[in-house]
Amino acid sequence: MRHGLHRPGVLIFRNPGGSPSVDHEMQDPTKRRKVTIYVLPALIEEIARAADLHDRSASWIVRRAWKIARAEISRLPVRKRPPDDGTGNAA
Repeated sequence: MRHGLHRPGVLIFRNPGGSPSVDHEMQDPTKRRKVTIYVLPALIEEIARAADLHDRSASWIVRRAWKIARAEISRLPVRKRPPDDGTGNAA
């Protein structure tokens, strides 16, 4: 099993990218960081089954799913949040 699932309801995988505050043009594209995503245990199990079926990692399954769904998600209505005032509270 290569799926990378660590405990029920938590999917942990390495994902390319860096801190959002860092200029993206200056980042090393090979640098990876750990990302934790909290999802329902049923989704974790479904991702694990897909990873096993395709002999791929859970992160590969999630990346492919995002690549496939990206265009559809971009068509969804955008909900904008008020700007943060720096205290963690919306202004």
